[in-house]
Amino acid sequence: MQQDSLWTIVQAFIMGVRFDIVISGYIMLLPTLVLFTLELFRKPLIWVEKLFFYWIFILFSLTFIICAADIPYFNQFFARFSMRAFDWMDNPRFVFSMIIQEPRYFVIAIPLIVLLVAFYKILKRIFKQETANRYPKLGLNISLAIVSLSLIFIGIRGRLQLKSPIRVGTAYFCTNAFLNQLGLNPAFTLVHSYIEERKNKTYQFIDDKIAIENVQKWLNIDNPSYTSPIARNVCPDTLRITKPNVVVIIMESMSAAKMGRFGNSEGMTPFLDSLSYQSYFFKNIYSAGIHTHNGIFATLFSFPSIFNRHQLKTIARYYGMASVLRANGYSTTYFTTHDGQFDNVEGFLRANDFEHIISQSDYPNREVKSTLGVPDDYMFRYSLPIIDKLHNEGKPFFVAFMTASDHGPYIIPEYFHPHNTEIKKQIVEYADWSLKSFLDAAAKKKWFDNTIFVFVADHGAPIHTNYELSIDYHHI
Repeated sequence: MQQDSLWTIVQAFIMGVRFDIVISGYIMLLPTLVLFTLELFRKPLIWVEKLFFYWIFILFSLTFIICAADIPYFNQFFARFSMRAFDWMDNPRFVFSMIIQEPRYFVIAIPLIVLLVAFYKILKRIFKQETANRYPKLGLNISLAIVSLSLIFIGIRGRLQLKSPIRVGTAYFCTNAFLNQLGLNPAFTLVHSYIEERKNKTYQFIDDKIAIENVQKWLNIDNPSYTSPIARNVCPDTLRITKPNVVVIIMESMSAAKMGRFGNSEGMTPFLDSLSYQSYFFKNIYSAGIHTHNGIFATLFSFPSIFNRHQLKTIARYYGMASVLRANGYSTTYFTTHDGQFDNVEGFLRANDFEHIISQSDYPNREVKSTLGVPDDYMFRYSLPIIDKLHNEGKPFFVAFMTASDHGPYIIPEYFHPHNTEIKKQIVEYADWSLKSFLDAAAKKKWFDNTIFVFVADHGAPIHTNYELSIDYHHI
């Protein structure tokens, strides 16, 4: 039997029903137990019935909302809804603005609202009918209670085997990653991730001595002669009389899989493809995580991501690129298209030797197109006179850019004309064109010939989702 046969697909849906029953069982357990007990003793309480009416309605409604939110979440991460979805909730206004400005989400929101209204009316009717049919025979009531509670307990366990209840791993029954994910209930995975997160508050790291020995081996440090055991001399083969300027462009979601250089035939990145053949080009670069804050932290400070930690949310001092270059006489500037406070980027970078942060509050209001601020090409155009000014100060400069256009809500300026018809491919074309426009304009500046340009992505994107977490999310 092939893994993608009709029966395998049916099995995935059956698995989904099992997980749905688990969630339904947990919601219905308490109301069923209390209401049957009141019926047995002929002591119905109207306020208790009203309480459980809203109990059932609210909890099932939350489940429906989680299931709806799981659709775009799964589409983005190829994983079911979990606590990771709340990583940005310290800035809810920014997040909800981003959601509202994405038209595709209305296709999910409208059916959800209809479902909630219909569920409310159906539940109301069920409770009215239950009130009308009160006080069945005692024996029948006891039998119904035993059968109902037994079925609920079996449903909650999800399996008849005594050794173990249903688990996330139960859903993995074949070699098809999508079908394995299909059977999971997002409310189940959310609760599971919450429980696991509370269990795993302590992280175990490799022994310091072993870590240092490994780094010395990989960097060919045979006889360390500095205070730091991993410090070494780096001698360039040529030395410039003047210090070169450095421009680092961190590209939003620019996975290697989007480039023609890596076999993509959509023609989305003609500029980056051409640039790769006339510059230093690295084929095996992988991001430190799947979020922008991972990319910013790893790129500018050379530290890896730590599971379930948001490094930018705590103001700690690091000796990163800005600190090193500023100590060597450079000015340091960071550009972003949107609110600099999102992810605590502005505060963190200012505390780590970035002198100037240019963000949404600096751009004209008429140029702000969405919650992600201004388009990429406008940020680049806006930066040119600022960089000119930095150059005229007579100091070398370090400038870092964080683009954002290749992130929903997707806004393509009317003056750009893509050849692809799909919005996600059009926005990649636009992002590539913006980079070309910037470099073309920069080439006319006095500071261009003495400037090193570095292009790197914060993380990739799920292009080929053959795994629970696509490798394209990390290959940049």
